[in-house]
Amino acid sequence: MQGKGVESELGLAVIGEGNGPQSLQFLAELVRWRRGMDAGNGESFTCYLLSKGKAILPYLERLDPLTLRKQCVAEFNAGKYGLEARDNLESVCRSEMHIRAENVQIIAGIRDGTVCNDEDW
Repeated sequence: MQGKGVESELGLAVIGEGNGPQSLQFLAELVRWRRGMDAGNGESFTCYLLSKGKAILPYLERLDPLTLRKQCVAEFNAGKYGLEARDNLESVCRSEMHIRAENVQIIAGIRDGTVCNDEDW
């Protein structure tokens, strides 16, 4: 998730286009990341989740924020995805509270029928 600009946008687009169970699960679990999910990518991430509608709801509802936080910390500590010790953990991984809040907001948006405009992507 360290990729910047075009690389992270392309990666998110590839993941976001999948509709199978594995793709939906992986997409939902990306909520654990803070880095790469800011600014434009964050809006695109939310739009991909909203565009999946009710198909992704079961995956979002089953997410465990504590488990996702631990997973992100483990990936950070292992240096996965080009992460380095000099990176700040808190700028890479969302807190358990932030994961929970983001997930609640996305689920509410899906249930309310929120959609993204073309410029949101």
